[in-house]
Amino acid sequence: MNTGMIVLLDTCILINMFRGECTDILGSLVQYDFRVTSHVVNEITDPEQQSVLRRLIEHGVLSVELVSDNSTIQDIEFYMHRLAAGEASCLAVAKHNNWIVGTDDGLAIRIVEREIASNKVITTPGLLVTAIRYGIVSIEEADSIKELLETDKFRMSFKSFSEIV
Repeated sequence: MNTGMIVLLDTCILINMFRGECTDILGSLVQYDFRVTSHVVNEITDPEQQSVLRRLIEHGVLSVELVSDNSTIQDIEFYMHRLAAGEASCLAVAKHNNWIVGTDDGLAIRIVEREIASNKVITTPGLLVTAIRYGIVSIEEADSIKELLETDKFRMSFKSFSEIV
């Protein structure tokens, strides 16, 4: 069982990891304990991505965080007025537990920074930078992932990871 910092991954960051063909990075970043909510699991509708997600859960790379307390459920419902269910559930659970939210959703990032803390959010580029710093991927490999994601309209504000590492 992982004892690292808990990161709740939302749907958009998971889909980026699937599309970037880099979910193996999640298992290598042992300083993090990656989790998803059932809301996020339910938002993954592509059969191939569902299969990868099931394998990640079966191998303990991700665990599913169950939501049962009324206060968290009420916060999920509140956030769902502005966010998708996956993002809303991650924000609510993270807020109640002081955990990190893994998201690339701009509105979700702003809410986390305002309502939890600015150091309680990590993005796809942030995960890749961490993977570079720990020697899990090279800058060239991260740039290849970046290129792959950009063909699917996920833009990063820099040309190469060499600019930010």
